[in-house]
Amino acid sequence: MGKPSPKIFSAYSEKVKTFSEYDLDLLKTRFSFPILLIEIKLSDETPAASLMAFQNFLNIPAVQLVKKEGVKKIYKNGKNDVLVVTAHRWLSALP
Repeated sequence: MGKPSPKIFSAYSEKVKTFSEYDLDLLKTRFSFPILLIEIKLSDETPAASLMAFQNFLNIPAVQLVKKEGVKKIYKNGKNDVLVVTAHRWLSALP
């Protein structure tokens, strides 16, 4: 698994892709700067490889939302953490 290159980012709606094997569901930006990575899965409690790769490259927070009830785990990703949590719990905490 290599790193995604900033020169090959392309955004289609909410989906972020590179021209390699990586894709990501959502990239939250503020003033055109990335501030949060979000991946959405049905039940996979292990962080997606693409989420980990984008987080390592961008060095920003990452969340993987799952439909499965009762999930709340934190995984180390180098110097970053990835939160894997039940979607409705995380979404209900937003302002």
